[in-house]
Parts: sequence; C-alpha cells; structure tokens
Amino acid sequence: MDLRLISEFDGTSQEVVEWLGKLELVCKLRALISAFAADKFVACEQFVSRRLREGESVDVYLADLRRLAELFGGMKDSGLSCAFVAGLPESARRILRAGSRLENMDISQLLSRARAVLVDEHLGDGASTQLSYVAQHTDAPATSSVVRCLASNQPNHYARNCLAGRGGRRGGRGGVRCFTCGRLGHVSTTCSGNASGEVESAQASAPNHQ
Repeated sequence: MDLRLISEFDGTSQEVVEWLGKLELVCKLRALISAFAADKFVACEQFVSRRLREGESVDVYLADLRRLAELFGGMKDSGLSCAFVAGLPESARRILRAGSRLENMDISQLLSRARAVLVDEHLGDGASTQLSYVAQHTDAPATSSVVRCLASNQPNHYARNCLAGRGGRRGGRGGVRCFTCGRLGHVSTTCSGNASGEVESAQASAPNHQ
C-alpha cells in the first residue's frame, strides 16, 4: 500500500479512526515485505539468472525484473532493457535485433515489440506443427501402396512390364529341346520338321545339366 493513497488528515473527528487504521496497515505491510524479502545479494543473483519462463507473458517477466532490481538498489530503464532482452528466447532476440534498432527504443516500446514478436513466433510454431502432422498422415498411405513386381520382386512396375522377367523367360525357352528335330529353342508343335502337324504326347524337355 502506498502512503499517497491515504488522504491527508484534516483534523476532523470522523476520519481519525479510518486514517489511523490505514496507517497501521501500511506499517504492517512494509514490515512483512522487509521480513520475507530476499537480501540484495540473493536478489541480484536472481535478477542475473532470470529468464522468460514457458507460458509467461513478457509483462509479468518485466515486472519481476523490476521488482528484483529494486531489492538491490534499483536500476535505470536502459539497464533494465538490456536485462529484459537478454532473458528472451534466442529466436525472439534475433528477430528483435534484426528488425529494429533496440538502442533507440524505450522500455515500453521494447515491451510492445517483444510482445508482438512472441505472438507471431507462437503462431508460426502452431502452423509448422500442423503442416508436419498433415505431411506425416499424407505420406503414410503412399508408402504402404508401393507396387512390386511378382517376377523380379522389384518395386514400381508390374510383372507383365518387367524387363528382367522377359529376359529370364527368353533364357528359359532357349533351354527347351524339340523331340522332332532334336534342336533347342522350340517345341515339337512348332517344329518345321513335324510334317504330320500332330501334337506329340511329350512335346519338349529341358536339357539335363550335369
């Protein structure tokens, strides 16, 4: 409570009790603050290590810096501005320094600028998270529907279009021996030496590989 909030005693009897009651409250409040306040050395250590916490607004952060500074003797706004910027996240500090001349800003302008930067940064993080989620769930079906050839077991084509399968089939046909003429590469039903044109009971056989 500030003493300036108590109206000046004008000597009338009706306000004496109220005025004295307010004065006693101010004295008690000051005594409590002095009893529980950290000493100036602890306050200075807390001031130096103070950083913007997760989910904390820059207004609350600056107010706490000012409170700690007052406990060890106070600090000018120029020094408070430097401590304020030093405790912001690295990405926010980089944007602040790149987008404006911080030395030309007073503490209130710096506070407004930092507030806007952190809001934009938070919205950007949300958009990045959403895009990442969409990308992950869009790519999953494509990965699971890869076409694989049954002839060569290779991806991205069918067996009917497989060049490796065609080569294998040609090689396999070259190993067939005709029973009519004894030559390789065709079967008896297509042999020019089969004058009757009848289908043999055993048309072809593969050569024996020792």
